[in-house]
Amino acid sequence: MQTSYMDNKYDMFNHPNIVNQDGHNIMTNVKKSVNTKYINIDTKYQDEYNTSPPGNYIYHLPEKITGVKSIALKSLELPLSFYSFSLSASNTFFYINNATSTSIITIPDNNYSTSSIVSTVSSVISDISFGGTGLIISTTDNGNRTTITNNSGSLVTLRFDVNSVGTFDKSKLKSKLGWLLGYQQPEYTVANGTTIVSEGFININPTNYLYVMLEEFAQTTINSFTVLQADHLMNKNMIAKLSLNRTQYPMGTVLTANKKNGYLLSDKRTYQNGVNLQKFRLQIVDGWNNIIDLHKLDVSFCLEIEYELN
Repeated sequence: MQTSYMDNKYDMFNHPNIVNQDGHNIMTNVKKSVNTKYINIDTKYQDEYNTSPPGNYIYHLPEKITGVKSIALKSLELPLSFYSFSLSASNTFFYINNATSTSIITIPDNNYSTSSIVSTVSSVISDISFGGTGLIISTTDNGNRTTITNNSGSLVTLRFDVNSVGTFDKSKLKSKLGWLLGYQQPEYTVANGTTIVSEGFININPTNYLYVMLEEFAQTTINSFTVLQADHLMNKNMIAKLSLNRTQYPMGTVLTANKKNGYLLSDKRTYQNGVNLQKFRLQIVDGWNNIIDLHKLDVSFCLEIEYELN
């Protein structure tokens, strides 16, 4: 079989060559061998375990890995120990005002059904310090929409565009309690003897997926996993998305996520010139970039690391 000119050109550019430069023999076009290493990390062994904030884990590898060319998340075991409604997620409160008083209505951190969240809001309103506002909270449309009826004898204002202390905060309005009850405006004025019906359905599962943030403290991070939000991109350290199935994995179970079962989608973060890795920060956040509170339970995950041999 004859060797073509192009075959010779391919060999010349893809195999090591020895060239003479100023009387010295120099080997060129030498490629280092790339190996793969799998590292399993369990946060029960993290540094400063008792002082780390919930959902924010730091871990030191016992040995530095040099010449790292890529990193990806291969699997993760996540305890389903966080609430769908919580103060940390900013979706458990709203502001209420009548002719005589103002109050912040705050429901307890918990997972709710459509009926229980409405009854809980109603109970909290009845128990507020100034004796209630004469508001009746109920549902309509087969229990899918919220109704609020004002029988207080005066005008009542409801504001959902507030933070936990009642200060104006319109950011992330779609994540707040009002929106999850179906009310899609930041403020409502309810005249005495009238009822307002929510525009949308009640949403008791605001968190259908999570994001994994991995900060490797490298000088150069090239991240191809991005999430578009209203006016910006989400956290640059994002490496993976976790899908949640509350039917198969309810509260108290452990979600085993990987590519094969479809619960894990991971970026393969690459480094053109190679980096050294030893310290990692792992964060798990919801779609609004709120770190989830796992209530002191631990997470384990496996990293696939490709690196060059020296």
